[in-house]
Amino acid sequence: MLIHNRNYTIPLVLHGIVPDGKRVHFEDVELSIFREIINYSGDNFIDLNDVRDAVNNTRPSLLMTFDDGLASDSTIALPLLIEKKIPSIN
Repeated sequence: MLIHNRNYTIPLVLHGIVPDGKRVHFEDVELSIFREIINYSGDNFIDLNDVRDAVNNTRPSLLMTFDDGLASDSTIALPLLIEKKIPSIN
């Protein structure tokens, strides 16, 4: 994805990862959907420290961040992020 021959970073802001079937609020992301996001996005995730360098990438970069500091960030999302070696901001 290029815009005027410049690559960009897409912030992916998540508010809460919940077990499948436990979605209560519109911003909740069920675990199966979270896994799909990760699998679809591949190795396009970058660390906050790499944002400036992302303009030299040959494809868009994703910066994953979790809003609100919910417990599910560490109990549900973090183990998967560690397993897949995906950087994120909380």
